[in-house]
Amino acid sequence: MDWAAIVRLYEGLLSIAPSVGASLGHAAAVANAQGAEHGLALLEQIPQQLVSDHQPYWALRGHLLMGLGRPLEARQSYERAIAYTADPAISAFLRGRLIGAMEQFWDEALEKLQLEIERIKSQSARQ
Repeated sequence: MDWAAIVRLYEGLLSIAPSVGASLGHAAAVANAQGAEHGLALLEQIPQQLVSDHQPYWALRGHLLMGLGRPLEARQSYERAIAYTADPAISAFLRGRLIGAMEQFWDEALEKLQLEIERIKSQSARQ
């Protein structure tokens, strides 16, 4: 997919008909074209009063944070997205993403713990 072209299309849309939806689409396209950190930066420029209870904003934010390896922050965003979702299918999808965020967090924590245990054992064996 030509994400750079999609970014340009969203930029055109935003210039003639700015909206929260277009801003979210633009941030998502930029994330795909340039990286999650760039998409998240655009997302965070949207005034909070426009998106504080907007489920797609929180879902996209969670997705981008997961892409940046920030599962605890992603968890908070997914929880907010779930809170603003009435559709059971969307809620189930977002709960799956939330579970994924928590699994990533615990996997990373366990890996760090195992490395630390090995480091301590190695030090003890040398003494």
